[in-house]
Order: sequence, then C-alpha cells, then structure tokens
Amino acid sequence: MIQPCCRAPNFFIKAILLLLMAILRRFLRARSWQPYPAQEQFQNAMNWRLKHDVTNLYATFDAEEFESAKRFYPRWTGRRDKVC
Repeated sequence: MIQPCCRAPNFFIKAILLLLMAILRRFLRARSWQPYPAQEQFQNAMNWRLKHDVTNLYATFDAEEFESAKRFYPRWTGRRDKVC
C-alpha cells in the first residue's frame, strides 16, 4: 500500500536516523565503545572525505575504469572487522 504524501517525509527522517545510528555504532565499536576516540575517528574520516571530494568521485567515476580497478582492489571480502 502506498503511503500518503504527508507521511513520506516522516519515513525518510526515520530512515536517515537509522543510518546515522548504524554509522555511529560502527565507529564506537571500532574504538571499544569509547565515545571520545570514536568521535575523533569519525571527524577524521569525514574530514578525509571532504578533502578528497569522495561524494563527487562516486558521481564522476568512469564505469570502465571502475570495472578494471575491481580486479586489483576487491571489495566486500567478508566480515573481517573486530568482534564485539
């Protein structure tokens, strides 16, 4: 069933909040649930993304170059991050 238009923005707000919570949880877990080191790591990651214009890179990356790069830089190699 399609939601009425007035409910759609509420859905997107909830979806964005869930994504943000997942991202923050990942940084907290990486820093053994210590909030200040996790915040510092998060800020460093966001500064790096801004410095290297990562968002624009995704939008302008050549598809053929991406396919050839996947041979040298595999992604999604499995869940090899720290275990809680």
